[in-house]
Amino acid sequence: QGFSIGTNETTRFIQPSAASAVLNRITGGDPSAILGALQSNGKVLLINPSGILFGPNSRVDVNGLIASSLNISNQDFLAGKMNFTAGPIAGKVENQGAITTPGGGQVYLIAPDVANSGIITAPNGDILLAAGNQVLMVDKSNPDIAMVVSAPEHQALNLGTLVADAGRVGMYGGIVRQKGRISADSAVMEGGRIFLKATKSIELSDTSVISADGTKGGQIVVKTEENGHVAGELYARGEISAKGDGAPGSGGLIETSAAKVDISGISIATRGGTWLIDPVDVSITGSGTNVSAGGNFSPASSVNVNTLVTALNNGSSITIDTQGGTGGNGDITVASAINAAPTTTGATLILNAYRNININQNISATNNPLNLTLNANLGFGSGTSNTNQSISLNGGTLTFSGGNLNLTTGANVANATVTSSGGKQLSLAGGNSATFSGVTLNAPMLQGNATVLNISNGLTLNNTLTMAGYNWDTTNLNFNGTGVQTLAGTGSIVTADWGCGTNCNPVYIRPTAGASLAIGSGITIKSGAKNLNLGDATLGL
Repeated sequence: QGFSIGTNETTRFIQPSAASAVLNRITGGDPSAILGALQSNGKVLLINPSGILFGPNSRVDVNGLIASSLNISNQDFLAGKMNFTAGPIAGKVENQGAITTPGGGQVYLIAPDVANSGIITAPNGDILLAAGNQVLMVDKSNPDIAMVVSAPEHQALNLGTLVADAGRVGMYGGIVRQKGRISADSAVMEGGRIFLKATKSIELSDTSVISADGTKGGQIVVKTEENGHVAGELYARGEISAKGDGAPGSGGLIETSAAKVDISGISIATRGGTWLIDPVDVSITGSGTNVSAGGNFSPASSVNVNTLVTALNNGSSITIDTQGGTGGNGDITVASAINAAPTTTGATLILNAYRNININQNISATNNPLNLTLNANLGFGSGTSNTNQSISLNGGTLTFSGGNLNLTTGANVANATVTSSGGKQLSLAGGNSATFSGVTLNAPMLQGNATVLNISNGLTLNNTLTMAGYNWDTTNLNFNGTGVQTLAGTGSIVTADWGCGTNCNPVYIRPTAGASLAIGSGITIKSGAKNLNLGDATLGL
């Protein structure tokens, strides 16, 4: 009828083996209060619909513990199926004490409302805080710990410490709030896996510390989703770390995703691993916050540029992946300058947009190269990447796909190799001007009529540059500087008139005053325009 343990009392279950389990089904109507010591060489299940409290001085030492206000049938228990379903009554399960299992043990707290302010330790095992009305445990081969059906008001809260060295830790609910410490670290093997998943909102407070460090970084997923799609809100502060031992490829994976994301105060460390951000719309800004005092997000998500730069400087690969949906278009906007100084090679920023990528501020790198990948139009149909700013990658690669990369007046690409896939091209639209400095162009490019493309430090062209002539202005490819400027590579320049016939103004390929232009023997120039002027260029050098 009842099950409680008083202060200074000890209850011990002696079982045939560590794999044995005892089911205690409490039906008396009173919550269970575990205030003393609970011990067992096997697994202990406490099922009490009225709720379970482990008090601040309680001590639990068992081979495995399931404390639930949701019910499990005798048939499922005997068959080893951990399938829990709420009845008419389902109270709170809370731990304020210390729960410990040996290596490989499991601690599962299951209820519509679950909280931990104590210490739970399960080395190389599983720790689960599941807030919902239906919970199904999954096997070790599944990356998640459980499948949880939660209503929006179901809450999982951690104020304390959850430690599963090289193991798995999961928090699930309609609302997930993490204010304490969660660790799946290992000093001798790969870091473990940590999952925080909600259907409505996730909050990581300033005091939150989440880590899955190891010889190889582990996996940390913080995600708000519903029916397989990102949803809800994520407010993230504190620290998240999935570091490896520093060897190439040893960094782990961190994901922070929701329909609306504010991660302005988060510290991310992967030491060469990957950080994935997956909202609906996102803006990279200097403030990086759009949460009111009441905790409500504005329509677009934001990423603080300082948070982003810090992760890039540590050598992380960062992916921002937007989805079109209610309240958003799936756009990514760079609204503050990204000035990275990576301490190692391999730092990469990947922007995957459902519709458009708008680079409205400079992106630059010093110290080591920065790679930038722009994948636009992943679901919209006519999305593009667009910039009128400087992209200077210090020897890195600028890659774009999905939509064209449109350059407008003020655009400057420097110290970069530019590539594309899917036949997408760089486009300098009519009447605009742009600058290339130290560029290797492996992508096709269209230079529209009445445009100016200024080249400094030479141009290596390994694809086709199409230059259009028209009847009211010239189209210019200018090589600036002093001394000999070079046009090298194995590509071609094709000049073409756009219906102007004999009235076309010249298409110029020429050095500016004080310079000369040497065009390499691998370059082919095909003139379809009526007027092509090579200025003082020297061919075939």
